[in-house]
Amino acid sequence: MLDAIVSAIAAVESVDALEVLHVDPDELVWASEIAERTSRTRQSVDQLIKGQRGPGGFPAPATHATRNPLWRWSEVETWFAAYEGRQPDTERSLVLGAINGALQARHSLRGANEAAPLRKALEQLLVS
Repeated sequence: MLDAIVSAIAAVESVDALEVLHVDPDELVWASEIAERTSRTRQSVDQLIKGQRGPGGFPAPATHATRNPLWRWSEVETWFAAYEGRQPDTERSLVLGAINGALQARHSLRGANEAAPLRKALEQLLVS
């Protein structure tokens, strides 16, 4: 998975003036997206969210900035893994989190006046 993501970033950035700022922008999901990703009905997901079904303890929404609340997919996926008695897909979350952090750091360095010292500090953090 890591090689495919890095390769895709390189392909996009081979086009002049394009810079990848993050991957997997769908970390925040609506209940309807949760239903789709888990192959459940919207009603089933609503019942799980409200604690009317399942073990309870469904993750709290990450934000109510829109009319409909949004959840962090990584938290929802971990909850469903426990509910279904399986291991969560932690590799995906770890890889995407690391890549997004690196892309954000790289973007921040591009606009910094003191890029060299910041780059050195980041390299030290990565090897520790």
